[in-house]
Amino acid sequence: MNKHAPTVTARLEQMFHDQATCTPDAPAIYFRGQVVSYGDLDETVERLARGFSAHGVGPGVLVAISLQRTPWMVAALLATMKAGGAYLPLDARNPPERTRFMLDDSGCALLLVDSASPPMEGFGGVVLELSGGALIQRASGAPISNLAPSSLAYVIYTSGSTGAPKGVMLGHGAAHLVRWAERAYSFEQRARVAATTSLAFDPSIFEIFMPLCTGGAIVLKQNALEPFAPDEQPTMLDTVPSVLAELCRMDAIPPSVGVLNVGGEALTSALVREVYSDRPAMVLDNHYGPTEATTVATVARIPRDLTGEPSIGRPVRGATILLLDVAGEPVPEGETGEIHIGGPGLALGYLNRPDLTAARFLQGPAGRLYRTGDLACWRDGALHFGGRLDEQVKIRGFRVELGEVELALMRIPGIERALVVVRPASGRSQLIGYVQARRALTPLTVRAALADWLPDYMLPARIIVVDAFPLLVSGKIDHGRLPELDDAPADKGPPPSRGEKPIIHVFEEVLARRGVGPEDSFFDLGGDSLASVQAALRLEEMLGYEVPAALIHQSPTPRALAGSLDHGRVRTEGHVSLLAPGGPGPPLFCMADLFGHPFNYLSLARRLSAERPVHGVAPGPLQRAFTEGGDLPSMTGSFVAELRGARPQGPYLIAGYSAGGMLALDVACALEREGETVRLILLDSSLHGRRPSLDFVKRWALAQARGVFAARTLGAAAERAAALLSALTGRKARGAPPDWIPRSQVAFAARMIRLSAAYRAQAFSGPTLIIRAMEQGPLEQLHDHDGLLGWSEVLTGPVVQAPVLGGHHDFLREPWVDETARAVSRFLSSFEIAPQGRRLASGTPQRGRPLYNSGAQQETRRWPPTRP
Repeated sequence: MNKHAPTVTARLEQMFHDQATCTPDAPAIYFRGQVVSYGDLDETVERLARGFSAHGVGPGVLVAISLQRTPWMVAALLATMKAGGAYLPLDARNPPERTRFMLDDSGCALLLVDSASPPMEGFGGVVLELSGGALIQRASGAPISNLAPSSLAYVIYTSGSTGAPKGVMLGHGAAHLVRWAERAYSFEQRARVAATTSLAFDPSIFEIFMPLCTGGAIVLKQNALEPFAPDEQPTMLDTVPSVLAELCRMDAIPPSVGVLNVGGEALTSALVREVYSDRPAMVLDNHYGPTEATTVATVARIPRDLTGEPSIGRPVRGATILLLDVAGEPVPEGETGEIHIGGPGLALGYLNRPDLTAARFLQGPAGRLYRTGDLACWRDGALHFGGRLDEQVKIRGFRVELGEVELALMRIPGIERALVVVRPASGRSQLIGYVQARRALTPLTVRAALADWLPDYMLPARIIVVDAFPLLVSGKIDHGRLPELDDAPADKGPPPSRGEKPIIHVFEEVLARRGVGPEDSFFDLGGDSLASVQAALRLEEMLGYEVPAALIHQSPTPRALAGSLDHGRVRTEGHVSLLAPGGPGPPLFCMADLFGHPFNYLSLARRLSAERPVHGVAPGPLQRAFTEGGDLPSMTGSFVAELRGARPQGPYLIAGYSAGGMLALDVACALEREGETVRLILLDSSLHGRRPSLDFVKRWALAQARGVFAARTLGAAAERAAALLSALTGRKARGAPPDWIPRSQVAFAARMIRLSAAYRAQAFSGPTLIIRAMEQGPLEQLHDHDGLLGWSEVLTGPVVQAPVLGGHHDFLREPWVDETARAVSRFLSSFEIAPQGRRLASGTPQRGRPLYNSGAQQETRRWPPTRP
């Protein structure tokens, strides 16, 4: 124990319980529109802990966690500790072989899973699925009390130089980090902390336990690049510099963020200037600390007038920092030494590795210290990082031992020698692997073999096969004479099409490579899960509609991805395609949007898949005829024929987004005329053919005039007025669409716009849901002259309106789509449907009057629900 530092005197789950007792009604977790209070979370933790105890969890028992990022995940962590056990987080993105190694090496007795967890073949312990209330309801007994703060709390596996990952055992030392943060940051600064890091990496400790033990709330996200909903308003955000650079590029840091914490990689002065450039109220803190020292050992508050490169600051309260030379003696100020850390945050050691524990954790006159292998010097009262003693590097903030990657390469049959180096690329570090093989191997086969063992952040971005390594006289590899990286693809093949060009451009930009070809795989070129998210977001910016990162995994080459985007996975011989398989409910059919594809519905489809399958309906074989002069009835009539062939009997659920509302209404009316039961969903779709009254136009014009006169700049007001006049008079905007937008989509959109001006809708008498984006521009306000987005004379049946957060181009995307999906789900379950096609009314909704409001108010619901 370090005699100069306080000992750990509190347990994390007890600190949370104490806070929950003080503020039971305060929000603890914000998750996709749901707010979980401290009291509800504490009650669930108590019940789960009793259930875990009944299954043998107690002191020293490891519980593996393989759960989705939901409030249940947070509750499971706290409950494991409350039962006396410790948790081992598993990352679903890891290769199965690596996960099996962790389970075997750790000796876990219990594995927590949910419906989305990957199968864990060969696990010999007890598997508990957190689905429904079964575990909670049958729980009995009481969790163990009087648990020691020094006992094991969690184990995190990091990269190991011996060729296998090593488990770092940590107690409740994070309690001292919580108390430091409580003093270092005001309550307003830590009121809502974004939790974006995987549990398998140590920054998650700070993101989850610091706010929950001090009265703040966590905003639970899937990753740092997932957009924040307008009602989430995080006040503190933790990330690594490479991700921060992408957030700055996307202008995706919410204005509510007052504190930005970075760590895990070197922070540059250029990035500091970019962060501070237009954020006058934000503070930027640079954190330093390995997993073995509970995440944060030193902190530097970075000044706005920074000169030189940022430091890593001074020790946090309770931590000790010593810089020692090779003889174990302190170095003078200004000289470089190895960082040794002491204090209550130190790990207990390495799991099943007493030799490594003895080598890295030292006991001396200054107390117990951890040898980090990091170099630094003291200068002007602050610690300045100076690199590594060994070959450990950081990739996207993740610790990577180059030796583990090299040993993984050597296990591949045919490879005689391997070397892995780090090269800068597009503002981040990349691994480059060189291999010498005695038989023919290609970079693709080598990388594929590595992927069976290494997680994606440890995979070399490039594999270069050499006949022989250049050697020095000593026999060591001569790094200076290694082959240069060849950016040209091995086989260029046919030239890229217009649809492939933007994808190639984005792949080259994200992967920092030139010469990407149409048949080159994003992942074979060095892409990983984070890079695929970046690529998807950049493609979305260019194309104007959602491109899920999962689609890049399914179609990883520019040619395949362009085909998927162009056709929307619609069969060319038909109209209907499956967007998401689903539960037993009647399927939802989503009509093509303005550009003739159903991709805007993908996120909504995934949200609804637990209840019902979701299909996209697109022009397919009729697209060319339609764009060359066809009419809506011919196309929608073909839609109806195929729908009835696939589903001969109702009820039919029809949805249309934006201009697709015309198609949806035509299909719904046709089915209704044939005696079928139909429900219609109009997703922020306006009926442009109906003209507003003169009185409404006068009021609208007056409101716009006030906005113009209130503008600070005449130039901006003039541009706004010109845009409105151009739209109102129907003049075509100047400039042609980018050449990479497929001609077929441009032609379809042009035809839809021409037909919408003269469209005369038929009356529909079935139930209708109108989803309204709450952020309306001037034109949307003009189209909403009747309070029903122009549909008042058409919809003669019951109408439900659901205002949702976001704008017209946002509410079907992450994270706003959750609220939209809830509104759709509630509407579809609000009427009982008889299978013969007759509706059995369960209420008497009034035409044009909302039955419920899904988004106008923040909704707080009791938690936990029936199912997680």
